[in-house]
Formats: sequence, C-alpha cells, structure tokens
Amino acid sequence: MVIKRLSMVIFLLGALIAILGGSFRFIPETETLTIITLIILGAFIGIMNISREQEKEFLIAGGVFIISSVAITELLEKFLLLNVIGNILNNFIIFIAPACIVVAFRVIVDFASQSDWSLKKEEKVAAQIYHQLSDKQKLWDNIVLFAVALAFIILVLQLFFDIDAYKNIILAVDGIVIAIFFVDLVVLYRRVHDFKRFIKTSWLDIIAVIPLGFIFRLTKLVRFVRILEHMSKTHKATKAAGKISKAGAKMTKASKISKVNRPVKFFSKTRPYENRKKKK
Repeated sequence: MVIKRLSMVIFLLGALIAILGGSFRFIPETETLTIITLIILGAFIGIMNISREQEKEFLIAGGVFIISSVAITELLEKFLLLNVIGNILNNFIIFIAPACIVVAFRVIVDFASQSDWSLKKEEKVAAQIYHQLSDKQKLWDNIVLFAVALAFIILVLQLFFDIDAYKNIILAVDGIVIAIFFVDLVVLYRRVHDFKRFIKTSWLDIIAVIPLGFIFRLTKLVRFVRILEHMSKTHKATKAAGKISKAGAKMTKASKISKVNRPVKFFSKTRPYENRKKKK
C-alpha cells in the first residue's frame, strides 16, 4: 500500500513537471535538469507501480500514447499558438518512455529466466522465503536496495554531469556497491541451495558485478523490483492474517457470550411458568 501511494506521488510529480516544463521557458541548464528528472521519475514508475498482471496493458497503452503524441506534436509544429501543447506532450513522452523500457526489460528477463520451474511457482516460493526471513536477512535486503539506488544515482551523474572533480569519491562508492553485490550473490545462493536454479534466477545479479562499466549495475534493478514486490506481498499477507485473527477473536468472544446467555435465557423462560403456579 505504501509503495502504491509513493508511486502515485511520483507519477503526479512527473506529470506536474512535464506540464510546467512545457508551458514555460527556462534557462537551458534547467531544461536539462527537467529532462533528467522526468527520465528518473519515469523509470521509478516502471519499477514500482506496474504489477505483472498489468505489464501487457501498460506496454500497449504506453506505446499507443507515445506514437500518438509524436504524431500530434508534428502536426502542432505548424501552429505557433499550440506549440506549448506540443512541448508538454514531448515532456510526457520523455516521462512515459523510461517506464515502458523498464517494464519491457522486466518482461524480457522473465522470458529469459523461464524454465521447467514455473515463474509463478518461483514467485510464490520467493514470497514464502521472504516471509520466513529473519530480521537480519530483511535488513540485508534493505542494504541491497540502498546499494542499487546508489548505483543508479552514480550512473545518472556520469551521463549528465561533469564529475571529474569527484572521481575518487565515486570510484570508492562504486567499490562499496560492487562489494555489496558480491556478498548478495552468496546470500542468494544460500537461500536457494541449488546451483542451476541460482544461475537461472540470479544471472542478472551475476552480470551486475562485472567491472566493465556502471551500466552493468542497472541489471541489479531486477533484484530491486523483486525485493519491493516481496515486501509488498508480505505486508498484504500480514495485514490479511491480522484481519482473520481479529475476526476469529470476535467469533470466539461471541460464542462465549452466547454460552453464558443460555442459562439466563432458560431461567427467564421458566419464570412465567412459576408465576402461573403461584397464582393457582
């Protein structure tokens, strides 16, 4: 529920930036920052807000929206007064496209990871494993989430900003991120205890530790998504179990009250009979 609310806030923020960025002219540096922000927010929408049941519908809707927007912006270029609408649509394309790319990438990964072991079965087992994890193991998953977020931020900084002055700091942070990813491989293997399943389900995590460029760290986003999904499922299951236990407690209380009331009802029924006897 928290993830859904957060993703809704991110979507509204992205939509607001797209509208304001297209409606008003800013200095070039601010326009670049707007584009980067829209790309990042769009990617997070794809990661957090699109469930597996909605993937196909989202890709179709997103594709239709992007194609239609491109066609409309080309038509609006002829009309200077409507140029603002064209700019807004361009910003929405920049916002929606990363979400579509992330979802499409996730679908491709799911197909590539499929085997005789059913994907739905894999998800159920993974959710059960996560539900049984200790507090230390759940803390480790949170550390992995933080490391993936750091890797993503470093990649954005490298692509869009001059960071030569902070090169040593970034290399040190990247070294820490790779170390966390290496340890995570050991953790993932120990959870499944099966080398074949480990390779089939964690091959992207293996790619993430290849020291050939920051772009390889993005493959760890799949692990990021899975952790968030398992957290969400566990939260829902815990909430449902709480409701069931409350309902059970209420039923038990009601049954106890009814047992107590039975003798009371019995004696209350016998009183009229006793009163009649006395009258006679």
